[in-house]
Amino acid sequence: MKIPKKYKLDQAVSRYEDARFATEHIHIDTDNKCAVATDGRILAVVPCEPSPTEEIIGDPALVPVDAFKAARRAAGGGQKNPDLVLMVDDRVTVQDGAGKRTFDQGKGEFPNYKNVIPAAGAGKIELVINANLLQKLANALGSSGGVKLEIQHVVDDKGVHKHIERNKGIRVTPITQGTEGENDAYGVIMPITQT
Repeated sequence: MKIPKKYKLDQAVSRYEDARFATEHIHIDTDNKCAVATDGRILAVVPCEPSPTEEIIGDPALVPVDAFKAARRAAGGGQKNPDLVLMVDDRVTVQDGAGKRTFDQGKGEFPNYKNVIPAAGAGKIELVINANLLQKLANALGSSGGVKLEIQHVVDDKGVHKHIERNKGIRVTPITQGTEGENDAYGVIMPITQT
């Protein structure tokens, strides 16, 4: 299994065991050639390529985070090894400078992640924002629980959405846990124009 090294799926997994789902592991979806991680609030789906000699056993294949981190260390820095390489069969094996390390696959059921992915097509609004700037703004506004984004859009005389105002900023309101609605602070972030 090859996963491009730039992806850090270990950042998206749950830090705790979930009684219902195995979200503390990385799911390998061989049918869609992707690796998936979630903590129940965020979801990361990245491309991966099974090795031709790999026979993935387990439905779904659940890769422990420690195996993923070992593969990252084995790949090292720089561009010499652009991919993380894990062999997944009934166990997960990582080859590093010290030899092979073997990990047990995770146990349990991974949630049906496809149910939360928005469908392509009509009704879709796309905006690009700089995540680092959004985090900086959230910090500046004293957010401790997230932010609410408000996007101005144009409607026709019947109230039907026509388009979003691309030259307007996005209003960002902090959500401070336990005090929602009491905070008068707000900010604005501009969308990024894609070229």
